[in-house]
Amino acid sequence: MNTLLRNCIGGLLAGVILIAVRTVPLQASTADALLADLVGEDEPARALARQLLVREDPLDVVPRLTRLLDDQRLAVRAAAFMTLADIVNELTVPGRESERAQVASQLTAILGSDSSAVLKQRVLRVLAVAVPAGFDVGSIAALLTDPELREPARACLVEMGTPEAVEALCRFLPQAETAFQPAILHGLGQLRDARCIETVRPLLSSRDPQVRAAAALSLAWTGDPWLLPEVQAVVAGADEATRREAVDALVRLVRRIEQRGGNWETASAAYRAMLAASDPVLRDAGLAGLGRIGDGSCVPAMLEVVKAAANPTRLVGIAALRDMQGVDVTRAIVEGYSGLEPDLQLAMLPVLAARKHPLAGGILKEAAQSNDPTMRLAGLEGLAVSGLAEGIDPLAAAARSGPEAERQVAVAGLITLAEAIRTAQGAKAGSEAGRAYLLAWEVADPADRELRARAVAGLTACPVPEASGVVRAAASDPGLQDQFPPLVLAVGGALTAADRKTEALELYEMLRAARPSTAVLAELAKAMRAAGAEVDLRGLLGTVTRWWVVGPFELGEANAGWNTPYVGEPDVNLVARYMSGKRRVAWTKVVSDDPDGIIDLRKTVADTDQAIAYAYTEVELPEAAEAVLLVGVDDSQKVWVNGQLVHDQFVARALTVDADRIPVKLRAGTNRILMKVWQNTMGWAFCMRIVDANGRALDFTQKDG
Repeated sequence: MNTLLRNCIGGLLAGVILIAVRTVPLQASTADALLADLVGEDEPARALARQLLVREDPLDVVPRLTRLLDDQRLAVRAAAFMTLADIVNELTVPGRESERAQVASQLTAILGSDSSAVLKQRVLRVLAVAVPAGFDVGSIAALLTDPELREPARACLVEMGTPEAVEALCRFLPQAETAFQPAILHGLGQLRDARCIETVRPLLSSRDPQVRAAAALSLAWTGDPWLLPEVQAVVAGADEATRREAVDALVRLVRRIEQRGGNWETASAAYRAMLAASDPVLRDAGLAGLGRIGDGSCVPAMLEVVKAAANPTRLVGIAALRDMQGVDVTRAIVEGYSGLEPDLQLAMLPVLAARKHPLAGGILKEAAQSNDPTMRLAGLEGLAVSGLAEGIDPLAAAARSGPEAERQVAVAGLITLAEAIRTAQGAKAGSEAGRAYLLAWEVADPADRELRARAVAGLTACPVPEASGVVRAAASDPGLQDQFPPLVLAVGGALTAADRKTEALELYEMLRAARPSTAVLAELAKAMRAAGAEVDLRGLLGTVTRWWVVGPFELGEANAGWNTPYVGEPDVNLVARYMSGKRRVAWTKVVSDDPDGIIDLRKTVADTDQAIAYAYTEVELPEAAEAVLLVGVDDSQKVWVNGQLVHDQFVARALTVDADRIPVKLRAGTNRILMKVWQNTMGWAFCMRIVDANGRALDFTQKDG
């Protein structure tokens, strides 16, 4: 049997055994066998032993596993260590605190024995997880004096992080060798325990620069402003080897002071002091910090640094100036702009544009009209994002007559500016943003479909009366078909508001002729009324409003009346009279004034249940058409068109407008429509619209008589 096959079989057996042992309690003698497998040469057996030993009594197996950490064979040592780690992790769950403490005692006992230093190092790695809060760590702390084991002991206490571990490190710190103090300080910095602050603070004045730097970094998390002078002194006294760590400590401390709040003046002053430092990291940190919390008074000093610095400090400073908030900052940047070199002025234009404040408008316009092409282009780009209405005319001028590169920027910039105005001014942005959108439409290349579509969308949101020409152009542009209706309604509304109602009605008639959707027609009717036109909304929607009705007739047993031709259908004689039970009924003319054209048969025929009524109408079309009858009925109906049955449904339901779609062919001239309407209980009503296949109202008329 080859090795691969043997390993596969071994793996399968291990899986079977594992399933078995998870369902059957392990016997006391199992630990011996498993430990034997752990130190054996069979890898599948060793892997299985690792899994199963976790189920054994930890107080029994931990000491035996610990001894294996000194085994000469790497595979055995590794397996023993990982098994110990698994056992310790299992003991950290609630309810096993006592076992965990006992195991910790077993492990710490190794530290006081004459075991090898290597074994003790490995035990310390396990103890970092095994030791619970409240456990005496004296045997671990004792190793801090051992040159060979002090670093593993320190790392163990730091990772342990219990109050006892922190206290042990703090207590040992003052007596530690100078060379070892930085490591302890770094550990305490990770633990961030306020009880150690007063122990660490004296080391800020240590004679050793490495200890001073480590102490500063250890205390940076506190954000204590009273530590600032001492940490600044550490930076000033740092040597080449410790400068980076000392600077890092100062930056972290000031950042933490900033984050804690309540000491703005202290943090701001610290950042400003950093600007004067020769260290580029401090300068960059000072610029970035002032970018977050600085005010206008900080800007001159920041500009001085930016003027004198090269990249990346210059870029950091520019970004910081861009991020600063407040009108005083804008004013200070504007005041300092003239003192900058041309290349820095160029770099500051986007900063001024991002301020989106009128104070920056003059500089941006001046740049856009500069003799320098690069400056001119940057000025146009700045005006585009500034959100300032005064940028509209310079952009329009460049779009009409500037060089090609500037023209492209200006055309797109008009759209960008319009959108920036909308964002900045909200509902107040209408006329200014609309003018920018209109100019963008006028100067855009007709082939630029995307830009023209954006201009139309903008004019729909911010309409101006002068955009009527855009509406007329959009009417014949297939690419703007979907945008045309809302554009008409928006610009028409602007014309109406400007008392140019005749022009508004001309646009509305264009939209009406385009036969828009029902929803658009409803909006159109309202708009036309606002412009002074007499509009029949039901006519715009294709609603049938004039009917002759007759009834009620009996539904009868087994609904027999549904198929009884009470009026001789499909023929109709409007002057005929019919017997309904013991009374005679006749056709009655009704006209709906409901917005949906609903005819209430309970009011117009009879207030009854389990009955039938008929409704008849005639519509005239100028030409034949494929049409759709959109019918809503409570409860159901038969429909004849020109004597042909086109619909027959018998189901109880409430009225839903346009619920049934009935395709029909209508002829030029008069078309006769007859409905037989069943009443079950409660409501009894119907309505009808006549539209084309796309849902647009057909052009038809109904006679008054």
